[in-house]
Amino acid sequence: MLFYYWLLAFIRFDEEITLLLRRKIYDLLIPIVRQKIQLDMFGFFSFLGNSAFIWILIVVLLLIFEERKNPGISKRDIAFVTTFILCVSTAIITAQIVVKNLVKRPRPCSLNFRLAFYLPGRRETNCPKDFSFPSSHATIAFAATTVISAFDKKRRWFYYLIAVLISLSRIYLGYHYFLDVVVGAFLGWTISKTMFYQLRKTSLGRP
Repeated sequence: MLFYYWLLAFIRFDEEITLLLRRKIYDLLIPIVRQKIQLDMFGFFSFLGNSAFIWILIVVLLLIFEERKNPGISKRDIAFVTTFILCVSTAIITAQIVVKNLVKRPRPCSLNFRLAFYLPGRRETNCPKDFSFPSSHATIAFAATTVISAFDKKRRWFYYLIAVLISLSRIYLGYHYFLDVVVGAFLGWTISKTMFYQLRKTSLGRP
């Protein structure tokens, strides 16, 4: 019984943090960005995170630039691609197939009116049908970013910025609770760091 009340309090806390964060984002942007533009902007970043496409594109571009500087396929290039594929694939399977179906947390947009209808006068939202915890967008984004940043340290701030914006977009649009995203981001980061550690034993994962 005690665990039940603790769980309810925890869920309530997560809801309030989610609402507070969305309100802060809205208040911060509204002086310079209209509601409709906010919706379009976060919708765009959410779309970027719908699959690993944006991260695959970044990997391809980095390989093209590397090819121009150093023609030929190097061991570093092979390590980069191999590590990326392993980390992102593991992140997708872990978050989307394993954890979501174990926890089975409903999405906020399917349960909570305050979280689902985020714009005044808006009466509908396109709520995804799968479960909420953890955020697959955040898991994939931070798994990919961790790998890419290890091989391109100069622009790591840019990659993490994209990952953060993709993650925030899911909260703003009412698709995820705050902790869905935080745990997803940590899970993605942990998967990549663990994979690096394992691959380093074979010398394949060294940037």
